[in-house]
Amino acid sequence: MKKIQEIKNSKIQGILGVNYMYFIKNTVFMSFPVLIGSLMKLVQNIAFARLTDKDTYGQFIFIISVISILSIISLPGIKVPTVKAISLKKTSAYKTLNFVKTKYSLIGSLICFAVAVYYFIGNNRPFSYSLLLTAVLFVPYCGLNLWTSFYTGRKQFKKLAFLLSVIYILSTLAILLALKMGYSLPVLVTASIIFYALFNVALTFKTGLPGNAAPEEISGDVRLAKHLTFLESFGTLFSNIDKILLAFFANYSVLAVYQIASSFHNQFKSLLQMETGLLLPKLSEVKKDAAFMKIRKRFALITVVSVILGITGYFITKPVMIILFSDKYDSSVPYAEILMLFLGIGFPSRVIKTLFEAHSCIKELYILNLVIPAVSVVLMVPLIYLWGISGAVFAICFYWTASLVSSYYLAFYTHHE
Repeated sequence: MKKIQEIKNSKIQGILGVNYMYFIKNTVFMSFPVLIGSLMKLVQNIAFARLTDKDTYGQFIFIISVISILSIISLPGIKVPTVKAISLKKTSAYKTLNFVKTKYSLIGSLICFAVAVYYFIGNNRPFSYSLLLTAVLFVPYCGLNLWTSFYTGRKQFKKLAFLLSVIYILSTLAILLALKMGYSLPVLVTASIIFYALFNVALTFKTGLPGNAAPEEISGDVRLAKHLTFLESFGTLFSNIDKILLAFFANYSVLAVYQIASSFHNQFKSLLQMETGLLLPKLSEVKKDAAFMKIRKRFALITVVSVILGITGYFITKPVMIILFSDKYDSSVPYAEILMLFLGIGFPSRVIKTLFEAHSCIKELYILNLVIPAVSVVLMVPLIYLWGISGAVFAICFYWTASLVSSYYLAFYTHHE
């Protein structure tokens, strides 16, 4: 029996290029910080709902969304070539890529500073001071985080999972303390990012400070980083532009209501992404045509389970939200119920997307990762302008519906028949 298992693992290793048990074990390791992160986000939402007013909460969400969008400038796509450089033991390339990311992050810092000046001139001191502090912390927060790629490239997943979990917990404790003591918006914003910045600085010192290498050594890596950043940017915009638009077209109290409404959806979305990620080795161990046929045969069952998940999520949302967030946010409940329903119904698209990832279906991944989020972002502008929260929820429902229909069509009615 042991010999058969060794032969099986060897066969899978030949297909995946990695040891099968190594893949499973480290996927479990990296699932831990996802769970911790989701739990900490839930704790933060509960604390904001119970310990502060809607207007302050909405302002906080607005600033955090601005920071998230500005993080696109810091070249997040550089993490993939960095992992490759570390796995190939190219230490000088790692230091240079660190330098490139730091350089791009300076642009984001300058934009933060410019927006802070704009709000200062407009006599909005809380926003001005919040963005000014963010400008100071932007480079360590967004620019010096390649240590995660360093540990990934070194395959030190257990250490990486532990460090990420510690950061999530400390950041949440800092926010809880600031809320309990009644601190102002600038302190709340600083509390949310300070531990990320401090750990980034400390771990960048440990793994290798930014430095220069021959330009030709990393030119291909930088091109790849820009390409990947472009692909990721629409997902980041889709996750944050709704909040910016609601603050602009409505007000910060409305934004707080929407944040609570979407909190369950966002946390369960992260968990579903983690769960479908565990399918990757199983889908990779068989040939492409066989993998598509396997999913096609089970698609009816997957759809039934998804509908059950969606309906269950719809009915449990209201009692759970009232217990956690109090009746102050009871207006969030109908929106949260709809989002949970569509999250469940859209679950098969996540399964098919994992199938595409397992077999490197580039065209299909472009459509799901770039085209659909881009269309959803464009739709959000008129929808939120006309209908506020209802428009934002409709855009998210469109995203899940379009993802489900597109993924099914691409998987089963194009060249995978």
